[in-house]
Amino acid sequence: MHVCWWSPRCRLQQAPVYDGMCQREGQPGELCLRVYGRLEWSQVWYVVLVDCSLKCQNEGTLDNAACKCACAGGYRGRDCSKPPCTTECVNGKVSQENCACECNEGWTGPTCACNLKCQNGGTLDQAKCRCACAGGYRGAACSLPPCTTPCINGKVNQENCACECSEGWSGPKCDCSLKCANVGSLDKDSCTCTCAGGYRGADCTQPPCKTECINGKVSQKNCACECTKGWYGPKCGELVGGFF
Repeated sequence: MHVCWWSPRCRLQQAPVYDGMCQREGQPGELCLRVYGRLEWSQVWYVVLVDCSLKCQNEGTLDNAACKCACAGGYRGRDCSKPPCTTECVNGKVSQENCACECNEGWTGPTCACNLKCQNGGTLDQAKCRCACAGGYRGAACSLPPCTTPCINGKVNQENCACECSEGWSGPKCDCSLKCANVGSLDKDSCTCTCAGGYRGADCTQPPCKTECINGKVSQKNCACECTKGWYGPKCGELVGGFF
């Protein structure tokens, strides 16, 4: 239906049906139906009745008066030619205009499955339901404070604030470059080697001591004997005072 503006040339033909012909300048007459207004010529408004040629597809039914299709089976569009929407909206409903989700309050994302709220100036990527945090804040919702861990030779892992050391470095602050030789094991916290097989030195590169200590033990630092009380000598074989 189309609006036919009032015109002093409009003339009523058969009351009370109020059908008439509305003549416009330079245009042919159109069949009109009065919808409201008074009967004075300058106050009457008309609506053009147009023969409806709309064809409803996919078992849609036509409302001839409104020239509108009532679609069936989820089909859409003016003539029911558009296929049904298959979008899954977890917390919302599907718009029949474009098959996009219209989310319930508090939900967002392509399927209305995201209710994440980004804190501390973070911005939400609705498609991925993920926050891009600002100012060093961390966590799924940017609620965790920035990391303050000093990583001397590496970078900070924003998940747990631990250091991820560059190649060749280790330790809580990535400040240890010690390598333990000869199957020695490194204590990263203290940056010290625990040597195996008698090897010695800070990096376990010094060979095992072969010193024989009769009454004492061998110092792993210099392979010298550390004598038991009362004994002395290179091998701790001499008694203090000269008596057994």
